[in-house]
Parts: sequence; structure tokens; C-alpha cells
Amino acid sequence: GSGTTHNPLWMIFPVLLIIASGLCKESGFTLFSIPMGMELLDFLAAQAMARCQKERLSKRVIRRLRLRAGLLIASTFLVFVARYRHTGGTSLNMSPQDNPISFESDRKARILSYSFLHGVYMRLLVWPQFLCYDYSMDAIPMVRDFFDCRMMLPLSAYVGFMASLSFVMQLPARHRRSGLIAMALLAVSFLPASNILFPVGTVVGERLMYVPSAGYCLAVVVVLHAYLQGTLNKPPIPHRLEPTKIQRGKEIHSWGIGSGRPEAMRRAFKVLLFVSSGMAALSVRTWVRVWDWESSETLFIKDGARQPNSSKTQFNLGITYMQMQEWDAAVDALVRCAW
Repeated sequence: GSGTTHNPLWMIFPVLLIIASGLCKESGFTLFSIPMGMELLDFLAAQAMARCQKERLSKRVIRRLRLRAGLLIASTFLVFVARYRHTGGTSLNMSPQDNPISFESDRKARILSYSFLHGVYMRLLVWPQFLCYDYSMDAIPMVRDFFDCRMMLPLSAYVGFMASLSFVMQLPARHRRSGLIAMALLAVSFLPASNILFPVGTVVGERLMYVPSAGYCLAVVVVLHAYLQGTLNKPPIPHRLEPTKIQRGKEIHSWGIGSGRPEAMRRAFKVLLFVSSGMAALSVRTWVRVWDWESSETLFIKDGARQPNSSKTQFNLGITYMQMQEWDAAVDALVRCAW
């Protein structure tokens, strides 16, 4: 707690960045919870260290933590008050075509359908195979039964998140903090789009995953770094201990803890292979999707064929066919829009 980086003045720059992100996209204001969580982690780490040394936290450390936490809370409060005074609050104006789930009278169907959307968002994060600019109307049919096979998707999302959180908690301390920050960035920034706090004006919005995807990517990097250093399955060797006869055959170097350079090189090769494969696959997917956005006509035709149950995609598809004077195709698309 005596380093210059713990000076409260260093908080000005990240707070300004959070405000800038919130002005660009309202979900950016949720990032105020990230430095608050980091302050909590710092407090727990300092308390644990003091307990191990059988000491109490110094008044200087406690005073500095209180000052930083107080400044964060005050800046968050002032930003939200200023935003409310400027905008007069947020009024949600949407139609049943934009988000039909929120207009569903059956509460059970709303809950199940919203939970299914969580699985859809998880699938977009893991592998964005299906992409479309609109998911309105019946693009995603309502879920009305617990035993609907589609409920396996949100179940996988919830189990996967809890398993990831449990896995992060078992990482060494130097990776655990980064992993928890990554998971918090993923969960907190997704909360406004989850329909848990309030209904969202769209069924699924791919743009709503911009910030959560940063937390997802950071979590992957933390796990890969921990694996590269060989700390996933092997506890770190204390630096104060001298190597025994059994330990002299092992090396402790910048590559991590392992049975020397060959094992470290194998880990590095596996990480390189995994990262290269993932980057290659996502690059190809990005390249294919970018060409869909070559022009509005290309996008409307491609996504209109891909999403036949969306009223907006079919309306835009019908107008596009009318401009191309393909009257039969235009009538079919507009009928699907009205139906």
C-alpha cells in the first residue's frame, strides 16, 4: 500500500475513460463497478497478508483504501446524477415487434425466453456462427416449457460461467486477481443487456456484447498465461526454499515451473497452436461477415435470407427487391413481414 500507484490521483485517468465509454455507449457506465471490485480485492489481499504476518493493517493503508473507495463512489454518484439531469431519465419506447418477449403475458414464458437469450449471447461469444443485424419479431421463438430442448443452451451458459469462476478461484494469486477482474468485466457489462434489471428494447443485439467480449478475451488470456507458466496443476515453489535433491532436476525460469525447458517449450507450442487456430477461424469468420456489409443491398439480401422470421429483415428485403424490380420476390418478402 505504499507504492505510488496507490495514490488516489492515479484514479482520475481511468474514471475519465469510464465516463468517455459511457458517453459512447450507456453500458460503459457499468464499468465503474470494476475499479470498485479491484479496491475490494486489494483490501482482501492486504488483510490476508497482514493476517499471515500476524499484524494489523496500518492506519495509513486503511485511510488510503477508504479514500480511493470514497472517491470512486462519489464520482459514480455524480456521473449518474449529471446524466439523469441532462437526459431526464431513460424512457423505454419499444413495440411488440422489437421485443415480443417483454409483451408476453405468461410470466413463465418470459423468464424461460429471457434465460434462453443468455445462452444465445454465450454462443455469440464462444463461436459467432450465426450473425444478423436484427432479431426482432419471431426471429427467436418463445420458450414456454422447462423441458424444451433449447433450454440446454442457457443451462450450458450458466454451468460454464460457474465452472469458470470456480476454476479462476483455484488459480495462483497472481492470476486469480486478473481472472476475477475478467469475469467481473464480462458479467457486469452484460447485466444491462440481460433483461434481468429491466426489459431491453431488442431481443438480441450483437452490439451489446462489445464490452463483455473484452472480459471474455481477458479471461482466455489469463488462463493461457497461467498454463504457459505451468501453474494450473502445479503449485508454485516458494522462493525462500532451497531446492532439495528431488527438486534440483527441475528448473524455475521465466517460462514457468516445469521439468526444464523441454516441457516449457511443449506448453508454449500448445498455446501457440491454440491461439493460431482460434485467430485463423475467427479471422475467416470476420472476413466472410465483412463482405455482407459491403453495401446496404448486400446486407439486406444476405440477412433477409438468413433471418426469414424477422419483420425488419423481411421489410428491408422486400424494399430492396422492389428497387431491383424483382416484384415476385418483393411480394413474398413483404408478405412474410406482414404475417
